[in-house]
Amino acid sequence: MKKSFIYILLIQLFFCSCNNNSSNGLFSSDLLGNAQAVSLRGDTLFSDPPNEKVLSSYENAKNEYEINKTDPDKVLEAINPDLEVIENMAYHNLCLFYKGELSMDKITGDSFTDIMNDAVLYGIGNWFYYNEQTDKAKEVFERILEKDGWASFGYIAAEADYVRNFAN
Repeated sequence: MKKSFIYILLIQLFFCSCNNNSSNGLFSSDLLGNAQAVSLRGDTLFSDPPNEKVLSSYENAKNEYEINKTDPDKVLEAINPDLEVIENMAYHNLCLFYKGELSMDKITGDSFTDIMNDAVLYGIGNWFYYNEQTDKAKEVFERILEKDGWASFGYIAAEADYVRNFAN
């Protein structure tokens, strides 16, 4: 298993397991900080830069929104439409969407499988949430949860975020 995937997985598990304002979840915020620091080193970790770069940039952009409450422009600076991405097109497109270089219609087209659509929809839901469009975020997360893709990361993360942010 690639080191980069392990670090990204740690970050994802942190967000799915606890409320960011507490350390009562599965992982402590110290572990998240360490995973972020390693992840942010970018090219020194990855054996397959553009594929791994778009995945880590996407996760780091989410961290900028979620933790620092700031726009992730700096994190996404190196992402452009000309990157030769083979495996992580969904995350590449989400990065371009976050930068405003790709419209939502372009990333929700027919070119993705159902599981990839869960990841894309989750990214869109996050974008709505971070941009204070919580009603739209809730709708997107509900759309994911109505599907049968319970084993996809997009579904699992949407379920965790929905429970954390919308279930009362």
